[in-house]
Amino acid sequence: MHHSIVSFLLPLALATATAGQTRTAPGDKQLTVSDLVGSTSGAVVQIVTSDSTGKELALGSGFLISPDGKIVTNYHVIKGAHSAVVKLADGAFFPVAGVWAADAALDIAILRVNGTGLPFLRLAPSDNLRVGDHVVAIGSPLGLEGTVSDGIISALRAESPGKNWLQTTVPVSHGNSGGPLLDMKGAVVGVITWGVNLQEGQNLNFAIPSDEIKPLVASGHQQLSLDAVQSLETPSATSTTTDTTVDDEQKADSLVAEGHKFVASKDYERAIHDFGEAIRINKENPAAWNGLGIAHSLLDQHDEAITDFKQAVNYAPNWEECWVSLGVEYLIVNKPNDAQAALQQAVGLKASDATAWLYLGKVYVALHNDEQATRCFKQVTVIEPNNAEAWYELGKVLDSGDSEKIAALTKAVQLKPDYVEAWSSLALTFNGAKRYDDAITAWNRRLALKSTDAYLTDARVYSFIGGDYESEGKLKEAETAYLDALNRLQSQPYATNDDRLLVNLVLESLYLLYDKMGNHKEAAHYRQAWLYLAQHPN
Repeated sequence: MHHSIVSFLLPLALATATAGQTRTAPGDKQLTVSDLVGSTSGAVVQIVTSDSTGKELALGSGFLISPDGKIVTNYHVIKGAHSAVVKLADGAFFPVAGVWAADAALDIAILRVNGTGLPFLRLAPSDNLRVGDHVVAIGSPLGLEGTVSDGIISALRAESPGKNWLQTTVPVSHGNSGGPLLDMKGAVVGVITWGVNLQEGQNLNFAIPSDEIKPLVASGHQQLSLDAVQSLETPSATSTTTDTTVDDEQKADSLVAEGHKFVASKDYERAIHDFGEAIRINKENPAAWNGLGIAHSLLDQHDEAITDFKQAVNYAPNWEECWVSLGVEYLIVNKPNDAQAALQQAVGLKASDATAWLYLGKVYVALHNDEQATRCFKQVTVIEPNNAEAWYELGKVLDSGDSEKIAALTKAVQLKPDYVEAWSSLALTFNGAKRYDDAITAWNRRLALKSTDAYLTDARVYSFIGGDYESEGKLKEAETAYLDALNRLQSQPYATNDDRLLVNLVLESLYLLYDKMGNHKEAAHYRQAWLYLAQHPN
Protein backbone atom coordinates (compact mmCIF):
# COMPACT_ATOMS: atom_id res chain seq x y z
CA MET A 1 0.00 0.00 0.00
CA HIS A 2 2.81 2.41 0.87
CA HIS A 3 4.32 2.13 -2.61
CA SER A 4 1.07 3.05 -4.34
CA ILE A 5 0.52 5.99 -1.98
CA VAL A 6 3.99 7.38 -2.68
CA SER A 7 3.37 7.00 -6.41
CA PHE A 8 0.30 9.20 -5.86
CA LEU A 9 2.21 11.90 -4.04
CA LEU A 10 4.77 12.50 -6.79
CA PRO A 11 2.32 13.32 -9.64
CA LEU A 12 0.23 15.35 -7.20
CA ALA A 13 3.26 17.50 -6.58
CA LEU A 14 3.48 18.35 -10.25
CA ALA A 15 0.09 19.82 -10.19
CA THR A 16 12.89 19.48 7.16
CA ALA A 17 15.07 17.29 5.65
CA THR A 18 18.21 16.04 7.33
CA ALA A 19 21.16 14.35 5.64
CA GLY A 20 21.92 11.69 8.21
CA GLN A 21 20.59 9.68 11.09
CA THR A 22 19.64 11.30 14.38
CA ARG A 23 21.57 10.45 17.47
CA THR A 24 18.37 9.11 18.98
CA ALA A 25 16.29 6.85 16.78
CA PRO A 26 12.72 8.19 16.82
CA GLY A 27 10.17 5.70 18.01
CA ASP A 28 7.45 5.04 20.52
CA LYS A 29 9.73 4.05 23.39
CA GLN A 30 9.66 6.41 26.36
CA LEU A 31 13.17 6.96 27.74
CA THR A 32 14.25 7.62 31.28
CA VAL A 33 15.76 11.05 31.89
CA SER A 34 19.26 9.58 32.23
CA ASP A 35 18.94 7.55 29.01
CA LEU A 36 17.55 10.57 27.18
CA VAL A 37 20.41 12.79 28.31
CA GLY A 38 22.97 10.16 27.38
CA SER A 39 21.65 9.89 23.85
CA THR A 40 21.03 13.58 23.09
CA SER A 41 23.41 15.78 25.08
CA GLY A 42 26.18 15.54 22.49
CA ALA A 43 24.07 17.63 20.12
CA VAL A 44 23.52 20.46 22.66
CA VAL A 45 26.03 23.32 22.37
CA GLN A 46 27.14 26.43 24.22
CA ILE A 47 27.31 29.69 22.24
CA VAL A 48 29.51 32.67 23.19
CA THR A 49 29.15 35.91 21.17
CA SER A 50 31.51 38.89 20.98
CA ASP A 51 31.47 42.43 19.56
CA SER A 52 33.91 43.84 16.99
CA THR A 53 36.55 44.46 19.69
CA GLY A 54 36.41 40.87 20.91
CA LYS A 55 34.50 41.72 24.08
CA GLU A 56 32.12 38.99 25.18
CA LEU A 57 28.48 40.01 24.69
CA ALA A 58 26.28 37.05 25.50
CA LEU A 59 26.24 33.44 26.55
CA GLY A 60 23.54 31.07 25.37
CA SER A 61 22.65 27.55 24.38
CA GLY A 62 21.71 25.90 21.11
CA PHE A 63 21.41 22.51 19.47
CA LEU A 64 22.50 20.91 16.22
CA ILE A 65 19.76 19.90 13.76
CA SER A 66 21.94 18.54 10.95
CA PRO A 67 25.24 16.69 10.63
CA ASP A 68 26.71 19.53 8.56
CA GLY A 69 26.52 22.08 11.34
CA LYS A 70 23.14 23.86 11.39
CA ILE A 71 22.38 25.07 14.94
CA VAL A 72 19.13 26.43 16.38
CA THR A 73 19.31 29.14 19.05
CA ASN A 74 17.47 32.30 20.11
CA TYR A 75 17.87 35.40 18.01
CA HIS A 76 18.56 37.48 21.11
CA VAL A 77 21.65 35.32 21.79
CA ILE A 78 23.31 36.67 18.61
CA LYS A 79 21.78 40.16 18.68
CA GLY A 80 24.48 42.79 18.15
CA ALA A 81 27.21 40.17 17.75
CA HIS A 82 30.13 40.54 15.37
CA SER A 83 31.41 36.99 15.95
CA ALA A 84 30.46 33.85 17.83
CA VAL A 85 32.01 30.56 18.90
CA VAL A 86 30.17 27.28 19.44
CA LYS A 87 31.43 24.73 21.94
CA LEU A 88 30.32 21.10 21.70
CA ALA A 89 29.84 18.77 24.65
CA ASP A 90 33.05 16.90 23.77
CA GLY A 91 35.08 20.13 24.05
CA ALA A 92 35.40 20.85 20.33
CA PHE A 93 35.16 24.54 19.30
CA PHE A 94 33.74 25.88 16.03
CA PRO A 95 33.58 29.52 14.93
CA VAL A 96 30.16 30.48 13.59
CA ALA A 97 30.54 30.73 9.81
CA GLY A 98 27.30 32.60 9.30
CA VAL A 99 23.55 32.73 9.81
CA TRP A 100 21.49 30.28 7.77
CA ALA A 101 18.13 31.89 8.63
CA ALA A 102 16.77 34.24 11.29
CA ASP A 103 13.52 35.73 12.52
CA ALA A 104 13.87 38.47 15.13
CA ALA A 105 10.13 38.58 15.88
CA LEU A 106 10.06 34.85 16.52
CA ASP A 107 13.37 35.10 18.42
CA ILE A 108 14.95 32.23 16.48
CA ALA A 109 18.22 32.06 14.55
CA ILE A 110 19.72 29.16 12.60
CA LEU A 111 23.50 29.37 12.73
CA ARG A 112 25.98 27.43 10.61
CA VAL A 113 29.38 26.04 11.53
CA ASN A 114 31.69 24.19 9.17
CA GLY A 115 31.50 20.60 10.35
CA THR A 116 30.64 17.13 9.12
CA GLY A 117 29.25 14.06 10.80
CA LEU A 118 28.10 16.01 13.84
CA PRO A 119 25.50 14.60 16.26
CA PHE A 120 22.10 16.25 15.88
CA LEU A 121 18.53 16.23 17.13
CA ARG A 122 15.20 15.73 15.40
CA LEU A 123 12.38 18.28 15.51
CA ALA A 124 9.12 16.62 16.53
CA PRO A 125 5.61 18.07 16.07
CA SER A 126 4.63 20.15 19.09
CA ASP A 127 0.90 20.14 18.34
CA ASN A 128 0.66 16.66 19.88
CA LEU A 129 1.80 17.94 23.29
CA ARG A 130 -0.63 17.86 26.19
CA VAL A 131 -0.61 19.66 29.50
CA GLY A 132 1.13 17.35 31.98
CA ASP A 133 3.54 15.79 29.46
CA HIS A 134 7.02 15.17 30.90
CA VAL A 135 9.79 17.26 29.23
CA VAL A 136 13.53 17.80 29.71
CA ALA A 137 15.78 20.80 29.04
CA ILE A 138 19.54 20.73 28.45
CA GLY A 139 21.64 23.88 28.31
CA SER A 140 24.26 26.10 29.88
CA PRO A 141 22.55 28.23 32.53
CA LEU A 142 24.99 30.80 33.92
CA GLY A 143 27.67 29.09 31.82
CA LEU A 144 27.30 25.70 33.50
CA GLU A 145 27.46 23.44 30.46
CA GLY A 146 25.35 20.33 30.10
CA THR A 147 22.93 21.24 32.87
CA VAL A 148 19.83 19.04 32.81
CA SER A 149 16.45 19.92 34.30
CA ASP A 150 13.03 18.37 33.87
CA GLY A 151 9.41 19.15 34.51
CA ILE A 152 6.07 19.11 32.76
CA ILE A 153 4.16 21.13 30.19
CA SER A 154 2.05 23.30 32.49
CA ALA A 155 0.13 25.23 29.81
CA LEU A 156 -0.11 25.85 26.07
CA ARG A 157 -0.26 29.61 25.53
CA ALA A 158 -1.28 31.71 22.53
CA GLU A 159 0.02 35.25 22.95
CA SER A 160 -1.20 36.40 19.53
CA PRO A 161 -2.01 34.83 16.13
CA GLY A 162 1.10 33.02 14.93
CA LYS A 163 2.92 33.41 18.23
CA ASN A 164 2.50 30.56 20.70
CA TRP A 165 4.35 29.45 23.81
CA LEU A 166 4.91 26.26 25.74
CA GLN A 167 4.70 27.05 29.44
CA THR A 168 6.74 24.57 31.45
CA THR A 169 7.86 23.91 35.02
CA VAL A 170 11.39 23.12 33.76
CA PRO A 171 13.69 25.66 35.51
CA VAL A 172 15.18 28.18 33.08
CA SER A 173 18.05 30.55 33.85
CA HIS A 174 20.15 33.02 31.89
CA GLY A 175 22.29 30.93 29.52
CA ASN A 176 19.55 28.37 28.86
CA SER A 177 18.31 30.53 25.99
CA GLY A 178 18.22 28.60 22.73
CA GLY A 179 18.56 25.17 24.29
CA PRO A 180 16.23 22.29 23.39
CA LEU A 181 13.09 21.27 25.23
CA LEU A 182 12.87 17.51 24.65
CA ASP A 183 10.03 15.02 24.87
CA MET A 184 10.67 11.66 26.47
CA LYS A 185 11.57 10.08 23.11
CA GLY A 186 14.54 12.42 22.73
CA ALA A 187 13.03 14.71 20.10
CA VAL A 188 12.87 18.52 20.26
CA VAL A 189 9.40 19.95 20.92
CA GLY A 190 10.46 23.47 21.79
CA VAL A 191 13.28 26.01 22.06
CA ILE A 192 13.90 27.39 25.56
CA THR A 193 13.71 31.19 25.77
CA TRP A 194 13.97 33.72 28.59
CA GLY A 195 12.57 37.20 29.03
CA VAL A 196 8.96 36.17 28.35
CA ASN A 197 7.66 38.19 31.25
CA LEU A 198 3.98 37.37 31.10
CA GLN A 199 3.70 37.63 34.88
CA GLU A 200 5.90 37.21 37.92
CA GLY A 201 6.05 33.96 39.82
CA GLN A 202 7.89 30.69 40.23
CA ASN A 203 8.02 27.91 37.63
CA LEU A 204 6.78 30.24 34.88
CA ASN A 205 9.20 29.31 32.11
CA PHE A 206 8.59 29.35 28.39
CA ALA A 207 9.70 27.73 25.15
CA ILE A 208 8.93 28.40 21.50
CA PRO A 209 7.04 25.39 20.04
CA SER A 210 8.94 23.40 17.42
CA ASP A 211 6.07 23.83 14.94
CA GLU A 212 6.67 27.59 15.04
CA ILE A 213 10.29 27.24 13.93
CA LYS A 214 10.00 24.47 11.31
CA PRO A 215 9.25 26.87 8.42
CA LEU A 216 12.33 28.90 9.33
CA VAL A 217 14.48 25.77 9.51
CA ALA A 218 13.21 24.71 6.09
CA SER A 219 13.80 28.13 4.52
CA GLY A 220 17.57 28.48 4.85
CA HIS A 221 18.89 31.05 2.37
CA GLN A 222 22.28 32.29 1.30
CA GLN A 223 24.48 32.43 4.37
CA LEU A 224 24.74 35.89 5.96
CA SER A 225 27.36 37.23 8.32
CA LEU A 226 26.41 38.04 11.91
CA ASP A 227 26.79 41.76 11.12
CA ALA A 228 24.53 41.56 8.06
CA VAL A 229 21.76 39.63 9.76
CA GLN A 230 21.09 42.41 12.29
CA SER A 231 19.25 44.33 9.56
CA LEU A 232 16.57 41.63 9.56
CA GLU A 233 15.31 43.00 12.86
CA THR A 234 14.26 46.33 11.33
CA PRO A 235 12.25 46.00 8.11
CA SER A 236 12.42 48.93 5.74
CA ALA A 237 9.56 51.41 5.65
CA THR A 238 8.61 50.33 2.14
CA SER A 239 8.08 46.69 3.11
CA THR A 240 4.38 47.25 3.68
CA THR A 241 3.60 48.96 0.39
CA THR A 242 1.17 47.40 -2.05
CA ASP A 243 3.84 46.96 -4.73
CA THR A 244 6.10 45.07 -2.34
CA THR A 245 3.20 42.89 -1.19
CA VAL A 246 2.43 41.97 -4.79
CA ASP A 247 6.09 41.27 -5.46
CA ASP A 248 6.25 39.05 -2.38
CA GLU A 249 3.17 37.10 -3.47
CA GLN A 250 4.63 36.61 -6.94
CA LYS A 251 7.95 35.51 -5.44
CA ALA A 252 6.17 33.04 -3.16
CA ASP A 253 4.20 31.60 -6.08
CA SER A 254 7.41 31.28 -8.07
CA LEU A 255 9.10 29.48 -5.18
CA VAL A 256 6.17 27.05 -4.92
CA ALA A 257 6.43 26.31 -8.64
CA GLU A 258 10.18 25.72 -8.31
CA GLY A 259 9.57 23.50 -5.30
CA HIS A 260 7.27 21.27 -7.33
CA LYS A 261 9.91 21.01 -10.05
CA PHE A 262 12.43 19.82 -7.46
CA VAL A 263 9.90 17.26 -6.18
CA ALA A 264 9.45 15.99 -9.74
CA SER A 265 13.23 15.59 -10.06
CA LYS A 266 13.34 13.88 -6.62
CA ASP A 267 15.50 16.64 -5.14
CA TYR A 268 13.31 16.79 -2.04
CA GLU A 269 15.65 18.79 0.18
CA ARG A 270 15.83 21.65 -2.33
CA ALA A 271 12.05 21.43 -2.66
CA ILE A 272 11.74 21.80 1.12
CA HIS A 273 13.97 24.87 0.97
CA ASP A 274 11.82 26.58 -1.68
CA PHE A 275 8.50 25.71 -0.05
CA GLY A 276 9.86 26.90 3.29
CA GLU A 277 11.05 30.18 1.78
CA ALA A 278 7.59 30.72 0.26
CA ILE A 279 6.08 30.16 3.71
CA ARG A 280 8.46 32.71 5.22
CA ILE A 281 7.18 35.26 2.71
CA ASN A 282 3.55 34.30 3.28
CA LYS A 283 2.84 32.00 6.20
CA GLU A 284 -0.76 31.59 5.02
CA ASN A 285 0.16 30.14 1.59
CA PRO A 286 -1.67 26.77 1.47
CA ALA A 287 0.06 25.67 -1.76
CA ALA A 288 3.45 26.08 -0.09
CA TRP A 289 2.35 24.11 2.99
CA ASN A 290 0.86 21.37 0.79
CA GLY A 291 4.03 21.15 -1.27
CA LEU A 292 6.18 21.09 1.86
CA GLY A 293 4.10 18.20 3.17
CA ILE A 294 4.54 16.25 -0.05
CA ALA A 295 8.31 16.70 0.05
CA HIS A 296 8.49 15.67 3.72
CA SER A 297 6.33 12.62 3.01
CA LEU A 298 8.55 11.50 0.16
CA LEU A 299 11.49 11.68 2.57
CA ASP A 300 9.50 9.47 4.99
CA GLN A 301 9.22 12.38 7.44
CA HIS A 302 5.56 11.67 8.10
CA ASP A 303 5.08 13.57 11.36
CA GLU A 304 6.36 16.70 9.65
CA ALA A 305 4.16 16.04 6.61
CA ILE A 306 1.01 15.75 8.73
CA THR A 307 1.85 19.05 10.45
CA ASP A 308 2.33 20.68 7.03
CA PHE A 309 -0.94 19.34 5.61
CA LYS A 310 -2.81 20.48 8.72
CA GLN A 311 -1.50 23.97 8.10
CA ALA A 312 -2.59 23.73 4.47
CA VAL A 313 -6.19 22.83 5.35
CA ASN A 314 -6.17 25.47 8.09
CA TYR A 315 -5.40 28.20 5.56
CA ALA A 316 -7.49 26.70 2.73
CA PRO A 317 -10.33 24.69 4.31
CA ASN A 318 -12.27 24.62 1.03
CA TRP A 319 -9.41 23.31 -1.13
CA GLU A 320 -10.09 19.60 -1.38
CA GLU A 321 -6.60 18.73 -2.64
CA CYS A 322 -5.11 19.64 0.75
CA TRP A 323 -7.64 17.37 2.48
CA VAL A 324 -6.69 14.56 0.09
CA SER A 325 -3.01 15.06 0.94
CA LEU A 326 -3.78 14.92 4.66
CA GLY A 327 -5.95 11.82 4.24
CA VAL A 328 -3.33 9.98 2.21
CA GLU A 329 -0.67 10.82 4.80
CA TYR A 330 -2.84 9.48 7.61
CA LEU A 331 -3.29 6.29 5.58
CA ILE A 332 0.50 5.97 5.22
CA VAL A 333 0.96 6.11 9.00
CA ASN A 334 -1.89 3.64 9.56
CA LYS A 335 -4.43 6.03 11.03
CA PRO A 336 -7.47 5.00 8.94
CA ASN A 337 -10.06 6.79 11.07
CA ASP A 338 -8.27 10.13 10.69
CA ALA A 339 -7.74 9.38 6.99
CA GLN A 340 -11.45 8.65 6.58
CA ALA A 341 -12.44 11.99 8.12
CA ALA A 342 -10.05 13.96 5.88
CA LEU A 343 -11.03 12.17 2.67
CA GLN A 344 -14.74 12.45 3.39
CA GLN A 345 -14.16 16.18 3.77
CA ALA A 346 -12.47 16.15 0.35
CA VAL A 347 -15.29 14.36 -1.48
CA GLY A 348 -17.80 16.60 0.30
CA LEU A 349 -16.02 19.63 -1.15
CA LYS A 350 -15.61 18.13 -4.63
CA ALA A 351 -17.59 15.02 -5.45
CA SER A 352 -15.81 14.65 -8.79
CA ASP A 353 -12.35 14.21 -7.23
CA ALA A 354 -11.45 10.68 -8.34
CA THR A 355 -8.27 10.58 -6.25
CA ALA A 356 -10.20 11.36 -3.07
CA TRP A 357 -12.69 8.56 -3.80
CA LEU A 358 -9.87 6.12 -4.64
CA TYR A 359 -8.06 6.65 -1.33
CA LEU A 360 -11.30 6.74 0.62
CA GLY A 361 -11.91 3.28 -0.82
CA LYS A 362 -8.47 2.18 0.37
CA VAL A 363 -9.31 3.51 3.83
CA TYR A 364 -12.44 1.35 3.91
CA VAL A 365 -10.32 -1.64 2.85
CA ALA A 366 -8.06 -0.92 5.85
CA LEU A 367 -11.20 -0.74 8.01
CA HIS A 368 -12.42 -4.08 6.59
CA ASN A 369 -15.55 -2.47 5.15
CA ASP A 370 -15.64 -4.01 1.67
CA GLU A 371 -19.16 -2.76 0.96
CA GLN A 372 -18.18 0.90 1.34
CA ALA A 373 -14.85 0.27 -0.42
CA THR A 374 -16.72 -1.18 -3.40
CA ARG A 375 -18.96 1.88 -3.52
CA CYS A 376 -15.94 4.23 -3.56
CA PHE A 377 -14.02 2.33 -6.24
CA LYS A 378 -17.12 2.16 -8.44
CA GLN A 379 -17.47 5.92 -8.05
CA VAL A 380 -13.93 6.35 -9.39
CA THR A 381 -14.67 4.19 -12.44
CA VAL A 382 -17.66 6.41 -13.21
CA ILE A 383 -15.60 9.62 -12.88
CA GLU A 384 -12.51 8.19 -14.63
CA PRO A 385 -13.43 5.08 -16.66
CA ASN A 386 -9.79 4.62 -17.71
CA ASN A 387 -8.37 4.55 -14.17
CA ALA A 388 -6.66 1.14 -14.10
CA GLU A 389 -5.90 1.30 -10.37
CA ALA A 390 -9.57 1.83 -9.54
CA TRP A 391 -10.59 -1.22 -11.60
CA TYR A 392 -7.87 -3.27 -9.89
CA GLU A 393 -8.90 -2.17 -6.39
CA LEU A 394 -12.53 -2.84 -7.27
CA GLY A 395 -11.64 -6.33 -8.49
CA LYS A 396 -9.84 -7.09 -5.24
CA VAL A 397 -12.79 -6.27 -2.98
CA LEU A 398 -15.55 -7.95 -5.02
CA ASP A 399 -16.61 -11.48 -4.07
CA SER A 400 -14.42 -14.23 -5.53
CA GLY A 401 -17.32 -16.01 -7.20
CA ASP A 402 -18.63 -12.85 -8.80
CA SER A 403 -18.11 -12.56 -12.56
CA GLU A 404 -17.91 -8.81 -11.99
CA LYS A 405 -14.59 -9.42 -10.21
CA ILE A 406 -13.06 -10.99 -13.31
CA ALA A 407 -14.50 -8.21 -15.46
CA ALA A 408 -12.95 -5.51 -13.25
CA LEU A 409 -9.50 -7.12 -13.16
CA THR A 410 -9.62 -7.76 -16.91
CA LYS A 411 -10.42 -4.08 -17.45
CA ALA A 412 -7.42 -3.13 -15.29
CA VAL A 413 -4.95 -5.15 -17.39
CA GLN A 414 -6.52 -3.95 -20.62
CA LEU A 415 -5.94 -0.36 -19.54
CA LYS A 416 -2.46 -1.11 -18.17
CA PRO A 417 -0.92 -4.19 -19.81
CA ASP A 418 2.15 -4.14 -17.51
CA TYR A 419 0.05 -4.11 -14.30
CA VAL A 420 1.82 -6.92 -12.42
CA GLU A 421 -0.46 -6.97 -9.38
CA ALA A 422 -3.59 -7.01 -11.52
CA TRP A 423 -2.33 -9.97 -13.58
CA SER A 424 -1.60 -11.90 -10.38
CA SER A 425 -5.05 -11.17 -8.93
CA LEU A 426 -6.70 -12.08 -12.23
CA ALA A 427 -4.82 -15.40 -12.43
CA LEU A 428 -5.81 -16.29 -8.85
CA THR A 429 -9.42 -15.40 -9.60
CA PHE A 430 -9.45 -17.56 -12.76
CA ASN A 431 -7.96 -20.35 -10.68
CA GLY A 432 -10.69 -20.03 -8.06
CA ALA A 433 -13.30 -20.13 -10.83
CA LYS A 434 -11.65 -23.32 -12.25
CA ARG A 435 -10.87 -21.52 -15.52
CA TYR A 436 -7.44 -23.11 -15.63
CA ASP A 437 -6.49 -22.21 -19.22
CA ASP A 438 -7.24 -18.55 -18.52
CA ALA A 439 -5.32 -18.76 -15.24
CA ILE A 440 -2.25 -20.20 -16.98
CA THR A 441 -2.41 -17.46 -19.63
CA ALA A 442 -2.59 -14.79 -16.92
CA TRP A 443 0.27 -16.37 -14.96
CA ASN A 444 2.44 -16.40 -18.07
CA ARG A 445 1.71 -12.70 -18.61
CA ARG A 446 2.74 -12.12 -15.01
CA LEU A 447 6.00 -14.05 -15.55
CA ALA A 448 6.84 -11.85 -18.51
CA LEU A 449 6.82 -8.81 -16.21
CA LYS A 450 9.27 -7.96 -13.43
CA SER A 451 7.81 -8.24 -9.95
CA THR A 452 9.10 -7.31 -6.51
CA ASP A 453 6.36 -9.23 -4.70
CA ALA A 454 8.09 -11.11 -1.88
CA TYR A 455 5.32 -13.73 -1.74
CA LEU A 456 4.22 -14.19 -5.37
CA THR A 457 7.72 -14.97 -6.62
CA ASP A 458 8.39 -16.61 -9.96
CA ALA A 459 8.87 -19.94 -8.18
CA ARG A 460 5.43 -19.70 -6.59
CA VAL A 461 3.88 -18.70 -9.91
CA TYR A 462 5.35 -21.82 -11.54
CA SER A 463 3.93 -23.92 -8.70
CA PHE A 464 0.49 -22.42 -9.39
CA ILE A 465 0.88 -23.15 -13.12
CA GLY A 466 1.81 -26.74 -12.28
CA GLY A 467 -1.35 -27.07 -10.19
CA ASP A 468 -3.51 -25.63 -12.98
CA TYR A 469 -2.03 -28.03 -15.56
CA GLU A 470 -2.53 -30.93 -13.17
CA SER A 471 -6.16 -29.93 -12.65
CA GLU A 472 -6.61 -30.08 -16.43
CA GLY A 473 -5.01 -33.54 -16.59
CA LYS A 474 -1.95 -32.22 -18.46
CA LEU A 475 0.55 -34.10 -16.33
CA LYS A 476 3.71 -33.59 -18.41
CA GLU A 477 3.14 -29.85 -18.52
CA ALA A 478 2.51 -29.91 -14.77
CA GLU A 479 5.80 -31.80 -14.26
CA THR A 480 7.72 -29.16 -16.21
CA ALA A 481 6.16 -26.32 -14.22
CA TYR A 482 6.80 -27.96 -10.83
CA LEU A 483 10.43 -28.66 -11.77
CA ASP A 484 10.83 -25.03 -12.90
CA ALA A 485 9.54 -23.94 -9.50
CA LEU A 486 11.92 -26.28 -7.67
CA ASN A 487 14.93 -25.19 -9.73
CA ARG A 488 14.27 -21.54 -8.91
CA LEU A 489 13.93 -22.31 -5.22
CA GLN A 490 17.15 -24.31 -5.14
CA SER A 491 19.17 -21.75 -7.10
CA GLN A 492 19.52 -19.49 -4.03
CA PRO A 493 19.26 -19.76 -0.23
CA TYR A 494 15.74 -19.72 1.13
CA ALA A 495 15.04 -16.15 2.11
CA THR A 496 11.93 -16.68 4.20
CA ASN A 497 9.84 -19.33 5.91
CA ASP A 498 7.44 -18.96 2.99
CA ASP A 499 10.21 -20.21 0.69
CA ARG A 500 10.80 -23.24 2.90
CA LEU A 501 7.11 -24.07 2.99
CA LEU A 502 6.93 -23.69 -0.77
CA VAL A 503 9.78 -26.19 -1.24
CA ASN A 504 7.82 -28.70 0.86
CA LEU A 505 4.71 -28.03 -1.18
CA VAL A 506 6.49 -28.48 -4.54
CA LEU A 507 8.23 -31.69 -3.40
CA GLU A 508 4.90 -33.09 -2.24
CA SER A 509 3.23 -32.06 -5.51
CA LEU A 510 5.97 -33.83 -7.52
CA TYR A 511 5.73 -36.96 -5.39
CA LEU A 512 1.96 -37.16 -5.87
CA LEU A 513 2.21 -36.25 -9.58
CA TYR A 514 4.77 -38.96 -10.35
CA ASP A 515 2.67 -41.45 -8.40
CA LYS A 516 -0.31 -40.47 -10.54
CA MET A 517 1.85 -40.86 -13.69
CA GLY A 518 2.95 -44.34 -12.58
CA ASN A 519 6.59 -43.28 -12.26
CA HIS A 520 7.06 -44.85 -8.84
CA LYS A 521 10.84 -44.47 -8.78
CA GLU A 522 10.64 -40.69 -9.12
CA ALA A 523 7.66 -40.66 -6.77
CA ALA A 524 9.69 -42.46 -4.09
CA HIS A 525 12.62 -40.07 -4.60
CA TYR A 526 10.52 -36.92 -4.12
CA ARG A 527 8.52 -38.49 -1.31
CA GLN A 528 11.75 -39.21 0.57
CA ALA A 529 12.96 -35.64 0.00
CA TRP A 530 9.60 -34.25 1.10
CA LEU A 531 9.55 -36.35 4.29
CA TYR A 532 13.14 -35.46 5.13
CA LEU A 533 12.49 -31.72 4.75
CA ALA A 534 9.29 -31.97 6.75
CA GLN A 535 11.21 -33.66 9.60
CA HIS A 536 14.18 -31.26 9.35
CA PRO A 537 12.65 -27.82 8.70
CA ASN A 538 15.90 -26.00 9.50
